[in-house]
Amino acid sequence: MTKECVACKQQLPLSNFNKKQGKCKQCQAAYNKKYKEDNWIDLLDKNHNRQMMYKTNIVSFARRMCKNMLNRVHGYGSVYSSNYQGLPICTRDEFMIFCANDKNLPRLYKAWQDSGHKIELVPSPDRLIPEVGYVIGNIEICTFSENVKRQFKKDPNNTIPSLYGLQEEEN
Repeated sequence: MTKECVACKQQLPLSNFNKKQGKCKQCQAAYNKKYKEDNWIDLLDKNHNRQMMYKTNIVSFARRMCKNMLNRVHGYGSVYSSNYQGLPICTRDEFMIFCANDKNLPRLYKAWQDSGHKIELVPSPDRLIPEVGYVIGNIEICTFSENVKRQFKKDPNNTIPSLYGLQEEEN
């Protein structure tokens, strides 16, 4: 069986078409390429808006926290990943349920938004016992600055607080 492409008007075998497409695969690929070339600024804006969604939506923010935890445990993206690599981690569904039931997250998220997204106020998952990993019962949501200060108390050789201008509080 054949079908006529709406773009090039050729009769081609059905295998040259994607499902429910009027254009053959070759014409569709050419269209997609031209569309990206002509609309690259709009596409960048859409992608930027999608990436920034976590700043306006607490559910997207919780997903981003989960993704960041996974990246740390799998050793992606951070010079400090070796501190987390191979640790146990809860599933995304478990973490999302944890976030939905957490009493601190909505308050901390709102304070972070109200501050204009200051890094020291961003909600951050803290491992109460670092070696146990990101498992339910060992995670507490606190501010980034509080998390970093706790890390320093657990490991005095940690240099992270000074990188962010955070000083250890003396008692």
